[in-house]
Amino acid sequence: NINRGFGISYLNDTSYKVNKNENDKHIKDNNIKCHSIGDYKLYKGLILRCRKYFIKRGIKFFTNYIYIVDKIKKEINEIELYDPLTPEKHFNIHFDDITNFSYNMAGTCHSCQGLTKKGDITIYDTYLHFINREWFYTAITRTDDLNKIFIYTKQ
Repeated sequence: NINRGFGISYLNDTSYKVNKNENDKHIKDNNIKCHSIGDYKLYKGLILRCRKYFIKRGIKFFTNYIYIVDKIKKEINEIELYDPLTPEKHFNIHFDDITNFSYNMAGTCHSCQGLTKKGDITIYDTYLHFINREWFYTAITRTDDLNKIFIYTKQ
């Protein structure tokens, strides 16, 4: 139960667990009314990251792009999203398409390459035997302030 900003992991499974735990904690701490769709708990304002490129209804969704939940339309099994860069443009996805997205509280180091995160970051999976200097360097350089890095050691 760590809350030190954005999480960076080696394993997808770790990223998934951190995302789920942080989202559940955020919902509980802020008493947010959410809608459960499969394994996802969604609410207005939730930031989602697209996990893989796909096209739906002529709209292209790009890997690692951020989308924000505006409405959950249970009566028609759709979620209304918008891109924060163009908030005036809204589009709907079917509930089945939610698996193309993840919460945006953590990600793998590979998917975070090229990004600079503001605020704290926590680095996970450093105990794995296949972590090398290059991976660790990439992880710690996701911030411009080394004082904002925390390492989760699993102890």
